[in-house]
Amino acid sequence: MGYCVTMELDVHIPVENRKKCLAAINELHSEKNLSSHAHGGSFMGGKENDDRPVRERVWYSWVSNPGEDGFKSLEEAFDAWRYSTETDHKDDSLLVTYFQGEKWGDDGILWTAVAPFVADKCSAVMTGEDGEIWRYLFEKGIMREQYGKVIFKDVERSIAGGKRCPAS
Repeated sequence: MGYCVTMELDVHIPVENRKKCLAAINELHSEKNLSSHAHGGSFMGGKENDDRPVRERVWYSWVSNPGEDGFKSLEEAFDAWRYSTETDHKDDSLLVTYFQGEKWGDDGILWTAVAPFVADKCSAVMTGEDGEIWRYLFEKGIMREQYGKVIFKDVERSIAGGKRCPAS
């Protein structure tokens, strides 16, 4: 069950924003935020198992909660959310390079939380299993969600012998 997606990522977190971005992701995993925003969880015998701490019984879909002290690094945090990262050795910014997951979970919550720390003009483009296309565009600390469509246009091309294939 779930909605399969593929992603093209062009996301950079400048070095000066890395600590604040990590703090924002760790805040997502606070008891308050987990209780109000997370969609995953553990149930026993048809009713919620309330005797364990919140972080042990509630989580974001397909995301492992950190320990009591939170994620230790931004790389660890993104990895828990199923994203690969690498450091840009030119300026030490963090590049989010690949979505390791198969299905869309609570990822929109993550991207909303980190938007203030993402470099301007970065984007994440998603294509859903039903062909739906949308993207998150980051500008001035805000994430804009935009939906799109693919349009094919005929183009005239030369072929061997100087003949042309006409556009329809």
